[in-house]
Amino acid sequence: MAVLKEHLTASQQVKVIEAAEKIGTYEGFDVKKIIVFMIRTGAHPSVLSNKGKSSLKVTEDNHVQWHRPKKKGGYAITRVKISKDIDPWVRDFVLQEFPSYREWFWGLCKAVGREAGIPELSPMSLRHTFGTNMDDLGFGPADICTMMNASLPVVVKRYCKRQERSIDEKLDKAGW
Repeated sequence: MAVLKEHLTASQQVKVIEAAEKIGTYEGFDVKKIIVFMIRTGAHPSVLSNKGKSSLKVTEDNHVQWHRPKKKGGYAITRVKISKDIDPWVRDFVLQEFPSYREWFWGLCKAVGREAGIPELSPMSLRHTFGTNMDDLGFGPADICTMMNASLPVVVKRYCKRQERSIDEKLDKAGW
């Protein structure tokens, strides 16, 4: 079966969150909070599975922050402002000790995906959904690159369809 790495549409996000809520817990963890956290922050599953290495925390200025290992061996700090819907619970959430292997998060996504009718759901599709959601809010590739701590704006360009649409709309409006 193919793995979904592309972002979720708005209706798929609703289905996934509803499925997570229906499942309730997965091996003792609140499924909806895990799924919503990943969608709202763009966190890679390694951030939750290896909190010692990632130094996951909530900062005093209302950001979720972590260190994410980069492919070339370096580290980079990622900071994402806490969205209002996770604000009531995110401080306690990041203090939890999650399983220390990424495969656990794949299993969780498979369970949620089956329930939502999206069996190919993956942790990366949740991360990529964050990028697309930021595009939908009007952020451009450079801002999304910063928020996702991606190496190159060209990497996040795959999430940025709004900018292309708005450029075309402006040209159309100008009679181009």
